[in-house]
Amino acid sequence: MSEAKIVLPPFAAAELTLLWMVLACSQVALVYGWILRQKVLQRDPGPEAMVAVARAIQEGAQAYLSRALAAGGEALLHATERVGIQVNLPLVFVGFSWAARCRFS
Repeated sequence: MSEAKIVLPPFAAAELTLLWMVLACSQVALVYGWILRQKVLQRDPGPEAMVAVARAIQEGAQAYLSRALAAGGEALLHATERVGIQVNLPLVFVGFSWAARCRFS
């Protein structure tokens, strides 16, 4: 049987309602996170020594996340190869590279 001939059943009303509820909850969580971020950024950063410590922690965290995303990307590619899913390798590489270098300020 060809994959092109597979037809998925449509969502029922209950499933659509749950999907919309999940979408609404995620939007509320993003807005709440943004509000908390704004409150934290408005506060005094503290003395210069604390700012230097915070900067060092941020650099270490960014290095860790870069390595973790690179390893996760590699694991994802190997997993998709194992199950036979064809992926657009340049697109995956660009996505993981962007995520590894993305900084939230």
